[in-house]
Amino acid sequence: FAQYDMQQIVISTKGYQIEEAKAKISHFLSDNGVIVDTADINFFNQQERISLFIADNKLLLWAIAILWFIAAILGITNIMLVDIERRKKYYALLSFYGNESKDIQGLILWKSYYMALYCSLISMIIGITASFIICKSLNIPAYISIHSITLGIIIPIAVCLLAAIYPAHRGTNIDINKTIWQLD
Repeated sequence: FAQYDMQQIVISTKGYQIEEAKAKISHFLSDNGVIVDTADINFFNQQERISLFIADNKLLLWAIAILWFIAAILGITNIMLVDIERRKKYYALLSFYGNESKDIQGLILWKSYYMALYCSLISMIIGITASFIICKSLNIPAYISIHSITLGIIIPIAVCLLAAIYPAHRGTNIDINKTIWQLD
């Protein structure tokens, strides 16, 4: 992003008195850890537009987030249950050869954790791509913070591990005798 001198930023802020604009930009930049001598006016415009968009659509954004979490948890739970059903003999043999329930649950949770790592990678790619598309449509430069990247890693991991609790419990409640001696 092009960096501008503070005087150029103040002159380019239309609709503000020079002192008000200077104070607003300086306050904003110092709060965000940016050196006050130079700044990017587009970064300031992006934050203001995004804040207005979020303020106008807060209920819609919360509804989308909640529906996404529910759909993700149900989808991942279904994937894990199908995997357990397909590999029922494997888990029954693990129990037969002396593995405890917590070992089998740990195995299923580790599988979920690895799936979560892939989900976080995919969600970051989708999130960054969506950010660039949205910012391009709003005609502002994209700014990706470390907080959004961190959330892009933590949220999918939390969702996958939460979704794997029931399948991990279900994987330990397999009837060993019926499953091992069952003919396919």
